[in-house]
Amino acid sequence: MGRQCFAVWVFGMVMGIVGTAVAAGTVDIGVTATADNEYGIFLGDDDSASAMVAWVANYGSGVGIWDSESYVAYGVPLGSRLYMVGSSDYMVIQGLLVDVIDTGGGFRLLSDDPRWEVTATGLGSRWGSPVSLSELSDEILRANAGTNASGGWVPVAVSAMTNGEGGMAHPDSRIVPGIDPDSRWMWYDSGRDGSDGAPFFGGYNHDEWLIFRTQIPPIPAPGALVLGGIGASVVGWLRRRSAL
Repeated sequence: MGRQCFAVWVFGMVMGIVGTAVAAGTVDIGVTATADNEYGIFLGDDDSASAMVAWVANYGSGVGIWDSESYVAYGVPLGSRLYMVGSSDYMVIQGLLVDVIDTGGGFRLLSDDPRWEVTATGLGSRWGSPVSLSELSDEILRANAGTNASGGWVPVAVSAMTNGEGGMAHPDSRIVPGIDPDSRWMWYDSGRDGSDGAPFFGGYNHDEWLIFRTQIPPIPAPGALVLGGIGASVVGWLRRRSAL
Protein backbone atom coordinates (compact mmCIF):
# COMPACT_ATOMS: atom_id res chain seq x y z
CA MET A 1 0.00 0.00 0.00
CA GLY A 2 1.20 3.52 -0.73
CA ARG A 3 1.69 6.24 1.85
CA GLN A 4 -1.32 8.48 2.22
CA CYS A 5 -1.97 11.73 4.05
CA PHE A 6 -5.28 12.98 5.39
CA ALA A 7 -5.93 16.26 7.23
CA VAL A 8 -8.41 16.34 10.07
CA TRP A 9 -9.54 19.33 12.11
CA VAL A 10 -11.03 18.56 15.50
CA PHE A 11 -12.38 21.21 17.83
CA GLY A 12 -13.47 20.83 21.45
CA MET A 13 -12.84 21.70 25.06
CA VAL A 14 -9.30 21.24 26.31
CA MET A 15 -9.26 18.66 29.10
CA GLY A 16 -7.09 18.47 32.23
CA ILE A 17 -4.36 15.85 32.50
CA VAL A 18 -3.98 14.05 35.85
CA GLY A 19 -5.52 16.91 37.76
CA THR A 20 -3.24 19.54 36.17
CA ALA A 21 -4.73 21.91 33.63
CA VAL A 22 -3.25 21.64 30.15
CA ALA A 23 -2.38 24.94 28.52
CA ALA A 24 -4.82 25.79 25.75
CA GLY A 25 -3.46 24.95 22.34
CA THR A 26 -3.27 22.40 19.57
CA VAL A 27 -0.73 20.05 18.07
CA ASP A 28 -0.28 18.41 14.67
CA ILE A 29 0.30 14.68 15.03
CA GLY A 30 1.60 12.15 12.55
CA VAL A 31 0.55 8.51 12.75
CA THR A 32 2.38 5.78 10.84
CA ALA A 33 0.87 2.33 11.24
CA THR A 34 0.02 -1.10 9.89
CA ALA A 35 -2.06 -4.01 11.11
CA ASP A 36 -3.04 -7.58 10.45
CA ASN A 37 -5.59 -7.12 9.14
CA GLU A 38 -7.21 -3.71 9.51
CA TYR A 39 -7.16 -0.61 11.63
CA GLY A 40 -8.84 2.76 12.05
CA ILE A 41 -7.49 6.02 13.48
CA PHE A 42 -9.90 8.26 15.41
CA LEU A 43 -9.80 11.36 17.59
CA GLY A 44 -12.09 12.27 20.46
CA ASP A 45 -12.26 12.69 24.22
CA ASP A 46 -12.57 10.31 27.20
CA ASP A 47 -16.18 9.43 26.39
CA SER A 48 -16.59 9.63 22.62
CA ALA A 49 -15.01 9.69 19.18
CA SER A 50 -15.53 12.85 17.14
CA ALA A 51 -13.50 12.33 13.94
CA MET A 52 -12.11 9.48 11.86
CA VAL A 53 -8.66 10.14 10.38
CA ALA A 54 -8.39 6.92 8.33
CA TRP A 55 -9.52 3.33 7.92
CA VAL A 56 -7.15 0.80 6.32
CA ALA A 57 -8.01 -2.81 5.42
CA ASN A 58 -5.21 -5.22 4.49
CA TYR A 59 -7.52 -8.10 3.55
CA GLY A 60 -6.51 -9.98 0.44
CA SER A 61 -3.03 -8.48 0.36
CA GLY A 62 -0.23 -10.04 2.37
CA VAL A 63 2.08 -7.33 1.08
CA GLY A 64 -0.05 -4.58 2.58
CA ILE A 65 0.45 -5.91 6.10
CA TRP A 66 4.22 -5.42 5.81
CA ASP A 67 3.91 -1.88 4.46
CA SER A 68 2.99 1.16 6.52
CA GLU A 69 0.69 4.12 5.90
CA SER A 70 1.22 7.65 7.21
CA TYR A 71 -1.39 10.25 8.15
CA VAL A 72 -1.32 13.72 9.67
CA ALA A 73 -4.06 15.16 11.89
CA TYR A 74 -3.83 18.94 12.11
CA GLY A 75 -4.93 21.15 14.99
CA VAL A 76 -5.63 18.41 17.55
CA PRO A 77 -6.56 20.06 20.88
CA LEU A 78 -4.18 19.22 23.70
CA GLY A 79 -5.77 16.63 25.98
CA SER A 80 -7.58 14.83 23.15
CA ARG A 81 -7.75 11.05 22.96
CA LEU A 82 -6.20 9.16 20.07
CA TYR A 83 -8.17 5.95 19.43
CA MET A 84 -7.13 3.11 17.15
CA VAL A 85 -9.47 0.24 16.26
CA GLY A 86 -7.96 -3.12 15.36
CA SER A 87 -9.47 -6.25 13.82
CA SER A 88 -8.07 -9.48 12.32
CA ASP A 89 -9.27 -12.38 10.17
CA TYR A 90 -8.52 -14.93 12.96
CA MET A 91 -5.85 -16.55 10.76
CA VAL A 92 -2.07 -16.95 11.13
CA ILE A 93 -1.08 -13.67 12.84
CA GLN A 94 -2.64 -10.53 14.26
CA GLY A 95 -1.35 -7.26 15.66
CA LEU A 96 -1.09 -3.47 15.37
CA LEU A 97 2.20 -1.60 14.90
CA VAL A 98 2.19 2.18 15.47
CA ASP A 99 4.55 5.15 15.52
CA VAL A 100 2.96 8.44 16.68
CA ILE A 101 4.82 11.75 16.58
CA ASP A 102 4.26 15.42 17.29
CA THR A 103 5.26 16.88 13.91
CA GLY A 104 6.85 19.78 15.81
CA GLY A 105 9.18 17.37 17.61
CA GLY A 106 7.49 17.49 21.01
CA PHE A 107 6.98 13.76 21.54
CA ARG A 108 7.13 10.29 20.00
CA LEU A 109 4.94 7.38 21.13
CA LEU A 110 5.48 3.82 19.93
CA SER A 111 3.05 0.92 20.17
CA ASP A 112 4.87 -0.77 23.06
CA ASP A 113 4.57 2.31 25.28
CA PRO A 114 2.75 1.65 28.59
CA ARG A 115 0.64 4.76 28.01
CA TRP A 116 -1.43 2.77 25.51
CA GLU A 117 -4.39 0.82 26.85
CA VAL A 118 -6.81 -1.51 25.10
CA THR A 119 -10.35 -2.76 25.46
CA ALA A 120 -12.15 -5.65 23.76
CA THR A 121 -15.69 -5.25 22.47
CA GLY A 122 -16.36 -8.96 21.80
CA LEU A 123 -18.48 -7.98 18.79
CA GLY A 124 -16.45 -9.88 16.19
CA SER A 125 -14.06 -8.89 13.40
CA ARG A 126 -15.08 -5.97 11.20
CA TRP A 127 -14.06 -7.80 7.99
CA GLY A 128 -13.36 -4.64 6.03
CA SER A 129 -16.28 -2.61 7.38
CA PRO A 130 -15.22 0.68 9.04
CA VAL A 131 -16.42 1.42 12.55
CA SER A 132 -18.71 4.45 12.70
CA LEU A 133 -18.25 7.30 15.17
CA SER A 134 -21.47 6.36 16.97
CA GLU A 135 -20.46 2.68 17.25
CA LEU A 136 -17.06 3.59 18.61
CA SER A 137 -18.50 6.11 21.06
CA ASP A 138 -20.95 3.51 22.38
CA GLU A 139 -18.12 1.02 22.93
CA ILE A 140 -15.94 3.64 24.63
CA LEU A 141 -18.72 4.22 27.16
CA ARG A 142 -19.07 0.44 27.70
CA ALA A 143 -15.33 0.19 28.29
CA ASN A 144 -15.40 3.11 30.73
CA ALA A 145 -18.17 1.34 32.64
CA GLY A 146 -16.32 -1.99 32.57
CA THR A 147 -19.26 -3.83 31.01
CA ASN A 148 -17.59 -5.20 27.87
CA ALA A 149 -15.65 -8.39 27.06
CA SER A 150 -12.39 -7.23 28.65
CA GLY A 151 -14.06 -5.64 31.67
CA GLY A 152 -12.82 -2.18 30.77
CA TRP A 153 -9.44 -0.76 29.74
CA VAL A 154 -6.38 -2.96 30.32
CA PRO A 155 -2.65 -2.82 29.43
CA VAL A 156 -1.75 -3.88 25.89
CA ALA A 157 0.11 -7.11 25.14
CA VAL A 158 3.37 -6.43 23.24
CA SER A 159 5.46 -8.69 20.99
CA ALA A 160 8.73 -10.17 22.23
CA MET A 161 10.70 -8.76 19.30
CA THR A 162 11.00 -5.17 18.14
CA ASN A 163 10.14 -4.11 14.60
CA GLY A 164 13.86 -3.88 13.88
CA GLU A 165 14.30 -7.50 15.00
CA GLY A 166 11.56 -8.80 12.75
CA GLY A 167 8.47 -8.02 14.77
CA MET A 168 6.39 -10.98 15.88
CA ALA A 169 8.99 -13.79 15.96
CA HIS A 170 6.89 -15.64 13.40
CA PRO A 171 8.24 -17.13 10.13
CA ASP A 172 6.04 -14.82 8.07
CA SER A 173 6.81 -11.62 10.00
CA ARG A 174 9.10 -8.92 8.61
CA ILE A 175 10.52 -5.53 9.42
CA VAL A 176 7.96 -2.85 8.51
CA PRO A 177 9.52 0.21 6.84
CA GLY A 178 8.61 3.69 8.02
CA ILE A 179 8.02 2.65 11.65
CA ASP A 180 10.63 3.10 14.38
CA PRO A 181 12.73 -0.08 14.76
CA ASP A 182 12.17 -0.01 18.54
CA SER A 183 8.39 -0.21 18.18
CA ARG A 184 6.71 -3.53 19.04
CA TRP A 185 3.43 -4.97 17.80
CA MET A 186 0.56 -4.65 20.27
CA TRP A 187 -2.71 -6.52 20.70
CA TYR A 188 -5.19 -7.69 23.34
CA ASP A 189 -4.69 -11.08 25.00
CA SER A 190 -7.94 -12.73 26.01
CA GLY A 191 -6.00 -15.41 27.88
CA ARG A 192 -7.96 -18.20 26.20
CA ASP A 193 -5.42 -19.12 23.51
CA GLY A 194 -2.74 -21.31 25.05
CA SER A 195 -0.65 -21.73 21.91
CA ASP A 196 2.94 -20.50 21.68
CA GLY A 197 3.20 -16.91 20.54
CA ALA A 198 -0.32 -15.89 21.59
CA PRO A 199 -1.86 -13.42 21.10
CA PHE A 200 0.18 -12.46 18.02
CA PHE A 201 -0.03 -15.67 16.04
CA GLY A 202 -2.08 -18.79 15.99
CA GLY A 203 -5.17 -17.31 14.35
CA TYR A 204 -7.56 -16.58 17.21
CA ASN A 205 -10.43 -14.23 18.03
CA HIS A 206 -9.29 -12.34 21.11
CA ASP A 207 -12.71 -10.78 21.71
CA GLU A 208 -12.37 -8.49 18.69
CA TRP A 209 -12.92 -5.84 17.56
CA LEU A 210 -10.41 -4.03 19.75
CA ILE A 211 -10.00 -0.37 20.74
CA PHE A 212 -6.59 1.06 21.66
CA ARG A 213 -6.22 4.54 23.12
CA THR A 214 -3.73 7.06 24.47
CA GLN A 215 -3.79 10.78 25.23
CA ILE A 216 -2.38 13.69 23.21
CA PRO A 217 0.11 14.76 24.37
CA PRO A 218 1.02 11.46 26.08
CA ILE A 219 0.79 11.85 29.84
CA PRO A 220 3.73 10.64 31.93
CA ALA A 221 3.57 7.06 33.21
CA PRO A 222 2.19 6.87 36.79
CA GLY A 223 5.62 6.05 38.22
CA ALA A 224 7.11 9.12 36.59
CA LEU A 225 4.40 11.31 38.09
CA VAL A 226 5.08 9.94 41.57
CA LEU A 227 8.84 10.36 41.23
CA GLY A 228 8.38 13.86 39.88
CA GLY A 229 6.22 14.79 42.86
CA ILE A 230 8.75 13.34 45.30
CA GLY A 231 11.59 15.19 43.57
CA ALA A 232 9.73 18.49 43.75
CA SER A 233 8.99 17.94 47.45
CA VAL A 234 12.64 17.15 48.21
CA VAL A 235 13.84 20.26 46.37
CA GLY A 236 11.31 22.36 48.26
CA TRP A 237 12.39 20.87 51.60
CA LEU A 238 16.08 21.50 50.87
CA ARG A 239 15.34 25.09 49.95
CA ARG A 240 13.44 25.59 53.18
CA ARG A 241 16.28 23.99 55.16
CA SER A 242 18.89 26.23 53.54
CA ALA A 243 16.87 29.29 54.49
CA LEU A 244 16.94 28.42 58.21
